[in-house]
Amino acid sequence: MRLTTAALVWSFGLLLAALLIPAFDGQTVTNSSGTTLPSATFVQVNGTWVLIPIALPAVVSLVVAFAIRRRHLGGPRAGPAPSRD
Repeated sequence: MRLTTAALVWSFGLLLAALLIPAFDGQTVTNSSGTTLPSATFVQVNGTWVLIPIALPAVVSLVVAFAIRRRHLGGPRAGPAPSRD
């Protein structure tokens, strides 16, 4: 369950990064350090449709988390009795 939680956190971090972190359209500032300042996010440059492929890991992680949780809450499953041959 810990790895599933880590996958969820990572996946939602990707979504937030695509929405919030500027990564495109950089321009060079003419100062002594020559710093580059990007000004557009991934979603702003490519459109909101790119959130679909970026969200897929989060959706898959949620499905796996629910499946693990459901199995955990259901208790042990009774399987076929071993044969005594």
